[in-house]
Amino acid sequence: MEDDKWPRVRLEIGLPVARGVNLYVPIPESVQYIRRDIPLLPSKSLALGRVVFTLERRSGELIGIHSYVKTSRWKTEVNESPPEPDAEGALFLEYPSEKDLVFLKAEPSFRYHDDLGALRISFRDTTRLVFKVADCLLVGADEKRRLTELWMLDLPLAVE
Repeated sequence: MEDDKWPRVRLEIGLPVARGVNLYVPIPESVQYIRRDIPLLPSKSLALGRVVFTLERRSGELIGIHSYVKTSRWKTEVNESPPEPDAEGALFLEYPSEKDLVFLKAEPSFRYHDDLGALRISFRDTTRLVFKVADCLLVGADEKRRLTELWMLDLPLAVE
């Protein structure tokens, strides 16, 4: 993937952290992050491999995340904790396209931390900054503001 096309993270520190929920859906098997503090808005979608980001159409503010990946493809880790955030605020993703649906080739890795109930989705290994963007979501970026990883916190795999 060309670096100039990879999505960039923009954090608005003056805005509050979003309220949301992470869900595991067994059929069809998927994980989702859903914002709970805003009404439905006109949106666009950015797919990075098997992970789809739903963004507010004009601003690029994160509204949701959806990924169809079987848990059998996840690695299970027990010795890694989520990183401490460097800052918190509202997350916006920037990328060079005006289309409402963009697919970028990516092969994210998925690591579930059963003891924490957290899923780490990694796109790149160069995380330098971590942002708390929702009460249940951390986002990592490198020194050029490129998106590197997600931490979906409070994600139980039990079906209730």
